[in-house]
Amino acid sequence: MKIKYYIYFAFVLVQHCFTQTTEWKVYNISTSLIPFNIVRFVSIDSLNNVWIGNYESNPIKFDFKQWTIFDKESPSIYSLQSVFTDKTGKTWVVSNTAGLSCFNKNFWINKSNVKSYSGIYSVDIFNHIWFANADILTDYNDSTGQLINYSASNDYYFTALAIDSNQNIWCGRSDVNKDFSARISKYDKKTWIDFKQIDSSMPFYNIDRFTCIAIDSKNRKWFGSENNGVVSYNDVIWEIFNTKNSEIGSDKINSLTLENDSILWIGTTSGLIKKVRNSWLKFDTSNSLLPSNQVYSINIDRFNNKWIGTNAGLAVFREGGVIIHVDDSKKDTGLEISPNPATDYIYLNLPDGLRANHEVDVVIYNSMGMETMKLSASASGGQMKIDVSALPAGVYFVRCGGELGKFVKE
Repeated sequence: MKIKYYIYFAFVLVQHCFTQTTEWKVYNISTSLIPFNIVRFVSIDSLNNVWIGNYESNPIKFDFKQWTIFDKESPSIYSLQSVFTDKTGKTWVVSNTAGLSCFNKNFWINKSNVKSYSGIYSVDIFNHIWFANADILTDYNDSTGQLINYSASNDYYFTALAIDSNQNIWCGRSDVNKDFSARISKYDKKTWIDFKQIDSSMPFYNIDRFTCIAIDSKNRKWFGSENNGVVSYNDVIWEIFNTKNSEIGSDKINSLTLENDSILWIGTTSGLIKKVRNSWLKFDTSNSLLPSNQVYSINIDRFNNKWIGTNAGLAVFREGGVIIHVDDSKKDTGLEISPNPATDYIYLNLPDGLRANHEVDVVIYNSMGMETMKLSASASGGQMKIDVSALPAGVYFVRCGGELGKFVKE
């Protein structure tokens, strides 16, 4: 197998440390070393590496400094159907050419016994990988290699798959020969329950196909459809959100991603939608740096950056500013902080470029990239004292002007 490594020097910023930029960044053929513009799949592994691909590509890994392209001399991972990460942080791909493969310590391992060529998958709490192929549902245990196939009733084909916290399997299914045939099915490892389009009183009446499913920690289900918006179900009440009754902006849904249960991100054919309770916020090419209104996939990394696959490149969005990179191996930063570790106070020893300023803006982020403190203060003799006694113990990053630093709160 041949692996190509590319160094993207645009990331050599602020001594390779913690870099904050504007709210949007876009990577495509023109602005980066990505060899394609259509990004259908985005996944984040346990090291916060970003994996991308499309139907005609091999997987590409981005560690915020370097692009790694696994090229066509690796036929087992060419022509992708999906890229995803399991509960242990291991990256998996499904390809048309050889089915399921996983990435382990710089090598790809093909699971030749798993005949899965579909991008419809989910991972349960036991790290079993569930795949849907046509009308067959497969439970794969990678630790033992065991495969168990389950046949659904009525020969309806699977179109989407997700698993709730009770380990019930939720599926979108359709009859490819019939219009408006989409149904939602629930499987508890014993019994199939179908929610059908019996009549117009059903909230998902007149839906051809469900494309994606997201489930929050309270087991509220969200189902994206191909032609009639988003359907939600909390095990009691069904609701539908489409262009007729909401500000969703499009009825054609490609992807759904939840952020902390309270925010639903929706990828549509007319832009990116943020749903917070009853409010809707739309990002498209007219009001943002989103490179295309065709949003295929959304994933969120540990710093709350939203990685967005479109048909015109890979976009990254974060309100308050994209956090590009944290390199824990670098001990020297542009901003000297003492004492480190700290208990009640930290002192910022400002570089010469900031000492002349009467007031300096300081922002402190936690290890998840969330803003925990923001203040403006004057530096006396090039040094600034900040009270951090109220912060919980953990790792924090400080941005002061264009300089950044890191400290540990005990």
